[in-house]
Parts: sequence; C-alpha cells; structure tokens
Amino acid sequence: MNSGSGDHDQEPYWEEYPIGGVGEVLRTVSGVLIGLLIGLGVTFVLIIGVGLVVESSSGPLADMFDQLARASMVPLLTVTPTAAVLWALSGDIADVATIRAIRRAAERGAPVQAVPHPYQVRVVVEPPLSRLFGVLFFVLVMAGLGVVTMVVMPFTEGHIDDYVPIGFAISLVVGIAAVAGLLGQRAYRRGHTARNAVIATHWHQDMEARAWRRARGVSGGRSPRRRRKNDAGGEGADNGGADDGRRERAAAPGSRRLRRIAGGLDGAALVLLSLSFLILLPALGLRCSAVPGTAGQECHETSYDSSLVETLIVSGFAIFAVGIALAVVLGVVGLVVEVVANRIERSQLEAALEDPHSPRPEDSLLQRHTERRTPLVALLAAGLAGTAALLGPALIALGSGRMEDVASLYDDAEVQFAAYVPLGWGTVTAAILLLVLALALTAASCVLGRPMRNTLTRRWPTRPEVKYRSQGEDKPPKPVAATRGPALHTLLREEPTKS
Repeated sequence: MNSGSGDHDQEPYWEEYPIGGVGEVLRTVSGVLIGLLIGLGVTFVLIIGVGLVVESSSGPLADMFDQLARASMVPLLTVTPTAAVLWALSGDIADVATIRAIRRAAERGAPVQAVPHPYQVRVVVEPPLSRLFGVLFFVLVMAGLGVVTMVVMPFTEGHIDDYVPIGFAISLVVGIAAVAGLLGQRAYRRGHTARNAVIATHWHQDMEARAWRRARGVSGGRSPRRRRKNDAGGEGADNGGADDGRRERAAAPGSRRLRRIAGGLDGAALVLLSLSFLILLPALGLRCSAVPGTAGQECHETSYDSSLVETLIVSGFAIFAVGIALAVVLGVVGLVVEVVANRIERSQLEAALEDPHSPRPEDSLLQRHTERRTPLVALLAAGLAGTAALLGPALIALGSGRMEDVASLYDDAEVQFAAYVPLGWGTVTAAILLLVLALALTAASCVLGRPMRNTLTRRWPTRPEVKYRSQGEDKPPKPVAATRGPALHTLLREEPTKS
C-alpha cells in the first residue's frame, strides 16, 4: 500500500511490533473474553429483571422460567470465574510476550527511528503480571476463608464431618500455592526494569521524544510553518508527508451520520432501560406486600378490587418486559450500525493512503484505526456466546433430569424440559461457534490489520487517547504516563535497593 508521503525514514515514527504467535493468540483470547464476561453479566441482569416480573405470576410458564433461571446459576458460577481467570492469565502472558518481542527487536538492531507504539510502551514500562496479582489475591482470600471455616465448623456443629479434613487440606494447599504465586510474581517484577533497560537504551529518550513531538506537531491540524517555528533542532523542516500540514479532512459524511445514529440508539437503549425499571418498581410495590412477622423480604401477592389498580400493575409488568427487550434490540442495532461505520471509515482511510496528496484525516478517526482494538462485532459475538453458555447447559440439565436430585423444585423439570434438550445442545454448539467466530474476527483484525495501522501511524502520526488510572475516591484519576509522552526512559532509573 502506497503511503504517498515521501521519505519518513529521517525522523522517528511509531511502529507496532509483532509479538509472536503465542502472544497474538493470547492477546486475541484476552480481548474476546472481555466480550464473553460482558455477555454473562448482561444475561444475568436480564434473568433477574424478567424474574421479578414472572415472580408475581403463576402457571406452568412461570414455573418453567423459575426453574430455568435457577438452573442457569450453575453455569454462571462456573463459567464466569473461569473466564475471569483465563482473561487475567492470557492478558498477562500476552504482555510478557510483547515485552520479550520488543526486547528481542532492540537486541537484534531494529531501526532506532521505529520507536515502539505508545500502547506497547505502556506494556513495557508498567509493572507486569498485575492481573495475575488480583487473581492470586482473590484465591488467597477464598482459601483463607475455607481454612477458617473448616477450623470453626467442628466447634459450632459439635462434631467433625468427613469432608472437614478434606476441605481443610484443599484450602490449605490452594492458599500455599497462591502465596507461592504471589512471591514469584513479586520476584519477577523486581527484575523487570533491569531486564528491559536495553529497550530504553536502544530507543533512547531523545528518539522517543522526537517521535512524540512529530505527533504533537501534526495532530490537531498545526501547519508545517508553525512547527518550524516551535520545534527545535529543525524537526519542523522534515516534510514527513506533504499532506501533514493540510487542513484535516473529517470522516465521511455517511460514517459520521451512522455514528450519530449509533450513539442515539445506545442512548435510547439506556433511557428505555432506566424507564422500564422506574415503571417496574411501583408495580412491584403494589403487587407485593410484606408478610406479617417478616422483614419484608418475601413477596406476598396482593390483589385489588379496583380494576384500575390491577390494570396499572399488569401494564407496569408488561411495559417492563417489553422495555427490556426493546433496549436489548436497540443496543444490538446500535452496535451493528457502528460496525458498518467502521467499515466505511476503513475504506476511506485505504483510499486516502493511495492518494499522495490526500489531506490528513481527523485525529479522532486516526485514533480509532491506529490502535489495536477488539472489533465490536467480535465483542457482540462473544457476548451472545456468554448468553448461550448460560441457557444451553441449563436446558440440558433440566431436560435430562439431572437437577431432580438437587432440590424438590425440579421434580417435574424433566417432563417440562425434555423436548428442549436438542435446543440446549444447539445453544451450546452456537456458543462454541460464536466464540470461534469472535476469535477469528479478532485475529484477522488485529494481526492482519497491523500493516495498515503502521502505515497510517507513519504517514499521519497521531497522539493516542490519554488513559487514566484510578487512585481511589479521594484523589483524581492519574493519567497513564505512556499515553501522555515519552516513558521508556523510566526503565533506566536505578531501582531502590532493599537492605
């Protein structure tokens, strides 16, 4: 693809480096798992919301939904933590692969002008294995609670059950393993700066700073004449593309219109969701009254002689159910519209790259297409896979009679759901296919799209979107250094020694 921008090799530019097969696979998995977790969370909220409506009604359909909702909690409690742990591990190992790939590039003499992209610099300079720390800490807390429970239980029960020694041993072993993992993570972090100092030495501070100045000089439509006056060392004289100082060209009108439509649909979905819950609350309050002698946590169905009140209650539940469904539909349609807008923008950028005299696209457009991101359609597919991962196993378990021994609630579940077992297997198959589709789309976009991202960044360097890190409730969010300016030089700071 013709960059059409002259000789860029005289001035530093940002480059996204490949991170190897293992790194690419794990980075892809990490991005897709975010969509899966979102789908699991949204499905759980929908089940609870619809359950509030069904709870006040009776009949076979209401009983079947209650059984399905309760049975879906089993895969929810297994798939969600598993996906969260896999997300943490895959993301952290992908970060390590990124660091190793950039370090190898520096050791093999990569061009000093090709400074790693800020989002890769962020991975290099920040402490590694941060997600793993969260997972291990959570496991340690759970193991500690398990040990305490197994120790206290014999005193409260007055006897020792058979599972107590086993539970104590398992909790103790898991806790020791978590402590060992935390110590290993700490040891790995301690040598992080020293191991990667070669990266900062190869792409020294001046080279990284010049790459940032070049991006700042052309972002926002500053002219080459103004850059020549402001930039020291004659950097402004670098005509790193005859189009760098031209007036910014906005995104295609069709793309902007579609993004406005997508934003409107997403906003309408949120408003509709909020209104649906606001309508549900008074209807639920009228239908349910506190049972005498309880704390009001049970729902005692109340009927009214007034037909108007009954109509309002029934209408409230109906509006809530319809509103939830419409909100989901609007959100999905908005996401699809945004995907179409992305395709239009990509085509526009490809055409602009072929034209050596094309004006610079606007910064927001370049930011969206020069940073590696999981495609929206892949997130949607993974989210739908999360929904299918909850409902499919629940239908199979109910229809095959496996839930009858769990509780008396499921005594008639096999009769009610036997016909839906094939649907359950089809849903599980759909979940697997959707996950495979999400992985394929993400891999195609992130791996195959790297050459275009590098070409765009080299011709039209664009400052990345500034990221912020929370510092707690009492302090304002702190900007991430690698998204604000040069950061590799921090690897050359001497680490404090501990006596």
